[in-house]
Amino acid sequence: MLSIDSNEYMSDNRINNCEKKFLDDMKSIVNQIETSDIVIRNCNQTYKCHRAILSARSSYFQTLFNWNFNDKFQNEINLSSFLRNENDFDLIYSYIYKAEIKLTLNNILQYIELSDKFLLDDLYELCEQYLLNDNHINETNVWNILDIYNTIGRKISSNIQEKCFYILKNNRHLINEQCHDLLKRHPHLSVELCYSDVALVHTLLFHF
Repeated sequence: MLSIDSNEYMSDNRINNCEKKFLDDMKSIVNQIETSDIVIRNCNQTYKCHRAILSARSSYFQTLFNWNFNDKFQNEINLSSFLRNENDFDLIYSYIYKAEIKLTLNNILQYIELSDKFLLDDLYELCEQYLLNDNHINETNVWNILDIYNTIGRKISSNIQEKCFYILKNNRHLINEQCHDLLKRHPHLSVELCYSDVALVHTLLFHF
């Protein structure tokens, strides 16, 4: 939020206009290829970027460019082995340069993983808020949500975990052979599930 250290009165509308102009100016940098000083590559796509902007927006890039890593001195960084999807950096690029994000049930898990990889805490929090709204955690994605949080190794929000466990406790048919691999990869989930509802012990033992 823009603040004015002055005795002069400035309307909220004028401040909002200043903020909008700032965001528009930032977005315009996307097209200023001549000022870029680093190329980011993912799969067959390349992105002309700016170290200063990437560092300011992402702690991942801040560490990469400011510490003694080999990538610090490179003119091109290939993230193909770091990212899983071809459009991963498209999403991050739009978020970093344009503050544009459109969360959906189809991409929410992708955004969670990317926000963790690039150390974007503000984006990570937006993803958690999205999951907790309406019925965004449901029977069709509950296991995938638990899987992604436990895969990235980041502590899951207690509210999200409680909501996931609530769905599982009230839909015992979800504890079936399909979840066997997931619980095998994350054995502590079985313990936490049983701890949340002792009655689930029998269900888990029956299937596994």
